[in-house]
Amino acid sequence: MYLRTLYKYKKWLFWLVTIVIVIQGIIFLKQGAVATPFFNYGMYSEKIPYLDNYPVYKIYANGKLLQGNDFSIQGWDRIYVPLLKFEGKDTVNAEMIDIRNRLLYKLRLGSLDRKNAHFENPDFDDQDFYSWYRQYLSCVTGVSVNDLLIVKQDYQWNGSRLLPGDSLVIWPTIP
Repeated sequence: MYLRTLYKYKKWLFWLVTIVIVIQGIIFLKQGAVATPFFNYGMYSEKIPYLDNYPVYKIYANGKLLQGNDFSIQGWDRIYVPLLKFEGKDTVNAEMIDIRNRLLYKLRLGSLDRKNAHFENPDFDDQDFYSWYRQYLSCVTGVSVNDLLIVKQDYQWNGSRLLPGDSLVIWPTIP
């Protein structure tokens, strides 16, 4: 019904929508993935299982533990998410490169993988990130951060609640 009305209204828009639908179907059949996730109901319909282990990063700025309750949701995300992304950078980068290269080869564009290498994250060390992160925290919190301590605390799910487990000092690293 929608396509019929669209065809009567604007033929060029009808053909554009039809081409997008066909491309989406081809990608789904060939790749087993969807080009636009909102067309895939399955990604929203599955129950999220409990994990055995939940890592939580505790951030101490100038000796004071930063807590999410002291910030807006967006403010806490600005503090917490860069740390999560940095800690997962190696796996995410490798996965994205693999997905990109597989898609390029499926589309017979394998030669582009070398030309698109500039889209990969450059290597940088922990010192560079935490130096930047300390300055970034100063901007986000509005307080000059001179001392930064980051601890990764693991929590285990015992079936009814989370229990604290092992902890590891992430920054500063101790040689």
